[in-house]
Amino acid sequence: MSTALDYPALIRTALNALGLPPSETWALSPGELASLLTPASASAQPLTRPALNSLIARFPDQPKD
Repeated sequence: MSTALDYPALIRTALNALGLPPSETWALSPGELASLLTPASASAQPLTRPALNSLIARFPDQPKD
C-alpha cells in the first residue's frame, strides 16, 4: 500500500469537483485542500439564522459610525 500523496488527483478534484479557478487552487495549502475535500462530520450542525445574525453583529462589513 502506497502512502504517497496523489497530488495531481487532488488538483484535478479541486479544479473539477470543487470548481475552483486555477489561481485559487494553486494558492491552497495541502491542509486547506484536505479540509475542502473532507466531508463535514455527522455531528456538524448547520448555521442557524440567529447564529448568523450574531456573527454579523460581531463582525460587520462596514464599521459603525
